[in-house]
Amino acid sequence: MTDKSKMTLIISVAVLLLIFCLIKCAGGGDSNTITVQVLEQPKSNPDISKSDVNVYVENSGSMDGYVNGPTSFKDALYSYLQVIKDNESNKFTFNYVNTSVHAVQNQDLRNVVKNLNTSSFISAGGDRTSSDIANVLKLVLDNTKKNDVSLLVSDFILSPGKGKNASDYENDQKVTIRGLVSDFKKKHTDLAIVVLQLYSEFNGKYYNIQDEPKSIKDKRPYYIWIIGDRNRVSKIWEDRKYLRVHDDDIIREFAVITGPVKLKSVVVDKFGKKNNLIEKKMNSYDFQLRVDCRPLLLDSIYLKDVNNYKLNDENYKIKKIKVLKDDNEDYTNSILVYTNQPRRMTGGEKVSIKLNCSEPPAWINDCNDDFGMDVSAKGAMSKTFGIKYILQGVYDAFYPNGKGTLVDYKLNIK
Repeated sequence: MTDKSKMTLIISVAVLLLIFCLIKCAGGGDSNTITVQVLEQPKSNPDISKSDVNVYVENSGSMDGYVNGPTSFKDALYSYLQVIKDNESNKFTFNYVNTSVHAVQNQDLRNVVKNLNTSSFISAGGDRTSSDIANVLKLVLDNTKKNDVSLLVSDFILSPGKGKNASDYENDQKVTIRGLVSDFKKKHTDLAIVVLQLYSEFNGKYYNIQDEPKSIKDKRPYYIWIIGDRNRVSKIWEDRKYLRVHDDDIIREFAVITGPVKLKSVVVDKFGKKNNLIEKKMNSYDFQLRVDCRPLLLDSIYLKDVNNYKLNDENYKIKKIKVLKDDNEDYTNSILVYTNQPRRMTGGEKVSIKLNCSEPPAWINDCNDDFGMDVSAKGAMSKTFGIKYILQGVYDAFYPNGKGTLVDYKLNIK
């Protein structure tokens, strides 16, 4: 081999080595794989002791129809509260509430709930002529201590009263509730509030915004609020599966938490293999981020909506989000992420996936009675006068700027 041929060979080998090194540096390893790492994981779930659970049932006159005879209201309440009392409570109390709190002395839960009726509501006392929801909520919050979970059960109908401006009253209640919850939140740094909307047979008098009664026999909505530390509320919220309701009844949910929170998560490939080495084809790849969303207290509809998520890198997209099967005890949801864009950083890319809240769920507006005059008007029977103002007040207390970040998944891709 001539000297010239040797030099040509040496140069060729050097060029090949240089190209190989450049590929290695740019690719961060095997050019056919990428590594995806979750940068932040939560601490192990705290060992939460049982809570002191206090139940408050509003006993104003507008609630009488829910306890007139056998009703879904009684069945759902008993089935739910019995599980909570047995499994989640250290101390359990049952109370009536309207203008003041009235504790039930006989705490045999079955007898208390099954024997709810107009007479028991009347004998509990208080002013039953109207409902000041903000004042009712204040009474409950004032009696909710650090390790307590409070459940408030009511129809949550705003009652302006005869001759009052209903619109002004709705806004006043919203502002007052926002202030009450905001002040309470300052003292309870990991506060969560969950609202469940249910339906029950109702046989009694419905009072419109002018306090004019009308006898009705139909299905009407009512609400169960769960208030307390997020980890404690979460356990009681998960027990909602024991609520005894009719098969065709829909349970709607609203939840606000103090965020952002860290969730247990793991990266797997699109086939579900639990490793963080993801196969790459050219510059395209996808992977699953499996997460445990239970601490967020949100229903699957909200969690599956890709519009509620925001990525910091426009080259990455969420293809879809699915709920995992119930037999997956560690993770509840899978977020499928993909890109067909080349990496631009040799040290890896920091990708953030935020789950945001920008407004209360749409069902609240759909279930709000805008007029409150005639419950027999088209669609009014299934709605609640003023509920959107009540829940907007709660929402604004948690997210003063109208939006908030519930969780921020941070990934390193290299």
